[in-house]
Amino acid sequence: MATRLNLYVGCNGNADRERFVYCSSCRNKLIEITGLEPLKRDKVMDFLDRAAGLFDGPVENHNKAFNIINMLYRDFGIFEIAQIMKIQQFFQQHKQCGVYIVLIPEEK
Repeated sequence: MATRLNLYVGCNGNADRERFVYCSSCRNKLIEITGLEPLKRDKVMDFLDRAAGLFDGPVENHNKAFNIINMLYRDFGIFEIAQIMKIQQFFQQHKQCGVYIVLIPEEK
C-alpha cells in the first residue's frame, strides 16, 4: 500500500467559559502533496520541511501558517485563486479557534 501525504488546515474549536460552543473544530484537506508532479513535489516537500517545519509537527502560529499557505500559492502555484480565497476566509473566521496546518500521511 502506498502512502499519501496530505496538507490540512484546521481549527481547535472555540467555546466560552459557560461551555457555549461557537465552533466544535474542523479540518479541511487542502492538497495531496504526493499527487503533485515529481519536480514540484520535491520542491514543495523541501519547503514544507526546511522552511515551514511541518515535518516536525503542526504549525499552530496563525501568522506562520497563513504565510506558509500564501507562499505555497505565490511561489509554487499550489492553489487556484478561488481556493486561496476560501483558505484566507477560513483563517479569518476561525482565528479565535486557533488555526493550524498539518501534514497527515494516509494509506491509499
